[in-house]
Amino acid sequence: MAKYAERVLSLLSLFYLAHADSSTGCDNGWVPYNNNCYLINTIKSVTRKAAAQECNSQDSSLLRITSQDQLTWLKTTLKQYPSSGYWTDLNDIPKVVANRLGTGVWKWGMYEYANMSLIRWNQSPANDGQSTCGAVNIQGKLADLNCKANEGYICQYPSSGGCVLGWLQGTDSCYYVANTSDPSALKTWAQAKTFCESMGGGAVNPKMMIIDDQNDVTFLSGEIPYLSQTTKVHWVGLQQNTGGSWGWYTGANLDTSVISWQKEPDNVAGIENCGVLRMTGVFSDRDCSSNANFICTKPQYNTAPTDNMGCGSWIRAGKFCYSFMAGKMRNTWAGGRSYCQSMGADLMKVDTFDKKTWLEQQLIDPANNLAYWTGLNDQQNEGNYVWADGSSVNQTYIKWNQEPNDYKGFEDCAVIYTTGQYNDISCSYHAAAICELDNQATCKPGWKSNGGNCYLFTPYNNISVLYNQNEASTFCATFASSKTNVGSLLSVDNMNEKAFIISQVGAMSNNVYGWWTSLNDKQNEGYWAFNTNPLLNPKLIDWGGEPSTKPGDNCGMVIYGGNFHERNCSRRIPYICERYATGYSTGVSLKGSIVASLILLLASRIF
Repeated sequence: MAKYAERVLSLLSLFYLAHADSSTGCDNGWVPYNNNCYLINTIKSVTRKAAAQECNSQDSSLLRITSQDQLTWLKTTLKQYPSSGYWTDLNDIPKVVANRLGTGVWKWGMYEYANMSLIRWNQSPANDGQSTCGAVNIQGKLADLNCKANEGYICQYPSSGGCVLGWLQGTDSCYYVANTSDPSALKTWAQAKTFCESMGGGAVNPKMMIIDDQNDVTFLSGEIPYLSQTTKVHWVGLQQNTGGSWGWYTGANLDTSVISWQKEPDNVAGIENCGVLRMTGVFSDRDCSSNANFICTKPQYNTAPTDNMGCGSWIRAGKFCYSFMAGKMRNTWAGGRSYCQSMGADLMKVDTFDKKTWLEQQLIDPANNLAYWTGLNDQQNEGNYVWADGSSVNQTYIKWNQEPNDYKGFEDCAVIYTTGQYNDISCSYHAAAICELDNQATCKPGWKSNGGNCYLFTPYNNISVLYNQNEASTFCATFASSKTNVGSLLSVDNMNEKAFIISQVGAMSNNVYGWWTSLNDKQNEGYWAFNTNPLLNPKLIDWGGEPSTKPGDNCGMVIYGGNFHERNCSRRIPYICERYATGYSTGVSLKGSIVASLILLLASRIF
């Protein structure tokens, strides 16, 4: 009966995943705040392990407190959900299982070290070595408890994207454009400010419109004529300071390059101290006590994660990954290259016709309305253009814009415009940049490459280096190309990956053990899923006459024929680790020195 109830709960959770509330970006029953969705459970009290399993079964994780704003919101929100406490992801559990005592070093999950300035202990921590799990109370204070204690819990996951109904969705912001058909309902600047800030509804801090870049102005000047039926001007958060300069009322930096005035500011009669946006995209100053429509803004909820194409959040093209630097991150040529290199990449090199064609198509995208640095430069030898890595340039792939002319002898770097044309310009000019990563070149020696991903098939001829599934998962996580690109046990996500795995294990038929993957039904008996994909496509798994219902067989392994079998998770066998290409973020933060130490320690046992 208990197992039946679990299956029913599992089906219900899948139903809710398929019926998210589009007005908040969160599933039904989840509370939205600042790009995340929260499930606050007070119905049942469970152990910390059970709480983590409950969250994982709903494709989420236990609460992590990462900002003061989030903590303030929790203090206010939890008053509506009375409970003695709620499990979070905070713990000081040792990585080495044999060591049962707490470490006294508090982390979120396994690897993210907690910002202790945000932790307010409620007569804790005891640091007695026994109370190794953290819970939060309705006052936002943390307590270290025995992990077997029964408490409520809070789950969280990034919201699924978009804007609340009634708000326009821009590039990275949501806009509320007032459309007051009754002139008597128009508002003064102060009234509009109050109205915007009252539109929270659990969402992230709305305010009068703040202009971050030209995209905001371009977007709204195209939308306002279709939305506004009364005044042709709209209040925004622009106001004149005491000294006569103009700025945003929130104190945010004013980028004067995106503020184009009509004929103003002229401050007629000395009373025009507030700013309006016209339908044409230019600004005017107005008497703050006059009436007008207005525009509110707030950040979008996080968009849904991009399907893994081997590049994560970067753009996949062939075997390369690309990132177009945001306009707010303009830098010199050297600064742009340094940024790319910090991500394991370099400035883009257009050395094939396919790259040339692909780049020109990308630049047509209205979001890419900037000039971009590529690696093209002649800094070492005037007139002899090379790429950033020193390789030669095929001029048939370069379309110059009546250039290069090396104006005044200082133009040694080249930008590419949205027209696909290049222009030489001073290397100290601030522009965006295009980063390029050869993702098949990022695999470590001994790893195999496929589709931009890297795979490690651990040795099977040395019994001393075989792990159970949990140990294997911990070991895989020690491999990282950066603090946010962390390894994991294999999850088969698509048919191409399935074919690759079958081809690899088929060539190692002398492995009599098989390999651990992340496949398991630990959360709900009979409901099998990989860690990265709770909605498992049955076509990705060829069961070898299973799964059965043998008690304790909750972990999935793959054998040399490509078939899967379920086995007891404590069984010690080889395993397959995988790591995504640079640019993919798992959201896990690792401390470099600790990662290096773990890799050296564990690798010494394997290699």
